[in-house]
Amino acid sequence: MRLWLDTGSQIDYVCAMLDTTKQQWYCVSVDTFRYVAYSQSDETKRYVVLRDCESHKYADERAVDWSCTCPAYEYQCGPHRKNRYCKHIEKARSEVYCGWEQTNGRTTVEMDENHTAHCPECGRQAKMKP
Repeated sequence: MRLWLDTGSQIDYVCAMLDTTKQQWYCVSVDTFRYVAYSQSDETKRYVVLRDCESHKYADERAVDWSCTCPAYEYQCGPHRKNRYCKHIEKARSEVYCGWEQTNGRTTVEMDENHTAHCPECGRQAKMKP
């Protein structure tokens, strides 16, 4: 972050580090996440994996959770089934999803020239907790 400081007789241009010790930051993937997965048996089929408040089977809980547009998630996964998630969600959770929060990783965010904070783990936008 760059600041202009008025020191009386002149205005000095200085660079300042963002103090993240008093602010709680997190990756935007914590709130909402979208991933396109391709079928292993037919690469022309693609499924959308989402992590949000509306798309999953537990929407009445108003919590953030995972969902997928594949038939396995629709018919074979759920709270009272053997598997809660399909293989597309499992892959997204383990290989693609970041989920960084200031409490579980590095404590600094990276700022670009537009003063936008970025996650130190994946580079997506970082947001400050309210």
